[in-house]
Amino acid sequence: MQKALYGIYKPALSKSLQFINKIRRVWARKMSKTNVEPVYVEAGKRIKELRLRKGMSRQELAASAMLSDKFLYEIESGRKGFSSAKLLRIANALDVTCDYILNGENELEIEMSEMLMLFKNKDIPKVRELLYAVSEMI
Repeated sequence: MQKALYGIYKPALSKSLQFINKIRRVWARKMSKTNVEPVYVEAGKRIKELRLRKGMSRQELAASAMLSDKFLYEIESGRKGFSSAKLLRIANALDVTCDYILNGENELEIEMSEMLMLFKNKDIPKVRELLYAVSEMI
């Protein structure tokens, strides 16, 4: 009796299982797109911004950093993370530091901030005046 019932419901069960598997695949794809650390999403945006500012195509940057076009696209769109070796290759190809890609801080700004910390707070206005005078001379 059970075999007879299974034979009757087999096509319906098969379609149900196919539907459930399809839902699982769609859900897994959706989760893989959103399961990236925020630092990678922000770094991807910075990489794309730098690439466009330098007038490079995605293919040019990918070739220069020894990556595939598709992988670089996934990095820039925040869908994939990357290793430190890949980050270093991208940074070298864009002539920036890894720190800038990850944190968005410019090395020069950091260095200038450190230099300003050498002065006492009361001396900062004098330093500012001196920098303005030098900028006018250049």
